[in-house]
Amino acid sequence: MIQIPYESYVKDRKVRVVFRNVDGSFAAKAGLVLLCLDHKAKGGSGGQSGGKEASQAPRLQIGPNPTRGRLLINFHLDKSASMKIDLFDLSGRRIATLYDSKTPSGKQRLTLTLPERLSSGVYFLIIKAEGESISEKVVLNR
Repeated sequence: MIQIPYESYVKDRKVRVVFRNVDGSFAAKAGLVLLCLDHKAKGGSGGQSGGKEASQAPRLQIGPNPTRGRLLINFHLDKSASMKIDLFDLSGRRIATLYDSKTPSGKQRLTLTLPERLSSGVYFLIIKAEGESISEKVVLNR
């Protein structure tokens, strides 16, 4: 986990992260996801690296949030695509794959059930479709 002081990016919300090891700087491997949380923003909003700007990402609605274990997801796909929705804990460990299927174009509505074994807490949905990834914070209240 990387913590960056709020004051260091409050002005323009831009942060540059360089990955280094003993050999020097290196590029992150494909598939690495960097979640950026802004805990001072209302609702604990955040963003995600590795893709197009958030304004170009597909719009989606997730609710209820907080949830007791069931989520409704409304979204639109411009074309049919393979879509995968994974659930991660705060340490970045994948907890479950909630959806993995070819999804038709147009307006879509999915109902997802979170695993019963999960305790109350904060989790992240990583939604991948059409070559893009979106992360959404989910609060579970059992």
